[in-house]
Amino acid sequence: MKTQTTLLFFILILTALASNAQPQDIRSFVSAAADARREIGLLLPAVQKVEEAAIFVPVIEAARKLAAKTQQAGSGMPNTQYEALQRELAQVEADLVRLLGVKKAPGACPKACSDALGTGLGGGKGWNRFICKLGCIPIHIQRQ
Repeated sequence: MKTQTTLLFFILILTALASNAQPQDIRSFVSAAADARREIGLLLPAVQKVEEAAIFVPVIEAARKLAAKTQQAGSGMPNTQYEALQRELAQVEADLVRLLGVKKAPGACPKACSDALGTGLGGGKGWNRFICKLGCIPIHIQRQ
């Protein structure tokens, strides 16, 4: 609705500017406005897809930072640090599942990941389970 209001505002301004124009100028203006409307109509679905994908960026960024912390700690990290990183991973995973629910992803997908790779902390399956749930992010590719 906001885009339609903005477009209407620009059309009204251009119409006011064209009020002193000759009929052929008005016809070319109307033709240009129709072309702009078609081009905006083609652009809007792409913008909507970008907005849909953007909601997953914070979760993916949090996972990237967590992976960097885990790599920096190395395999010799103390158990307390390991458990803290596992809890952080569980929180990031919960955030991802919450977002998948918001986007109406098939509920079977995140559940299948949990069923196949277990739930809870540890066991070396936490990252595998998280990566599996990343695969549940709905991506629709249209081929031409």
